[in-house]
Amino acid sequence: MMYSVTYTDANEFERFEVNIKRRGSAAIIEMRGRSSSANIDRLDSELKQIQSERIEWKILDLSQSRLINSRQIGIILQHFQERRSEENGGFAIVNPTDRVRHLLTMTKVAGLIPIFDSVDDAMQAFGLPE
Repeated sequence: MMYSVTYTDANEFERFEVNIKRRGSAAIIEMRGRSSSANIDRLDSELKQIQSERIEWKILDLSQSRLINSRQIGIILQHFQERRSEENGGFAIVNPTDRVRHLLTMTKVAGLIPIFDSVDDAMQAFGLPE
């Protein structure tokens, strides 16, 4: 499974992309650009789609995300909680930019959701084949 969804927020003329790739039993969700209220609901629906496909492991790659807002943090926490309540699987964030990492630390998200330097590090920590 690999698909890509691209959203452009016409109000800000900034591109926001969500690329979802399947790697073994994990979904790698790459977010690029700057999200806004206009495209956050779409991100939520993509994460719900992954959940409905029974993919056990979600790895959120924030290496290309310049900024995240409180609503997006809420969606990330919601999907982390849903994944955590399942018997198998996990949720991790990988390679956030310094700005995003600081925000995740200030909001205490970094203490709840595991953060790794790379997708490979997350896969290894979860005991998944690379």
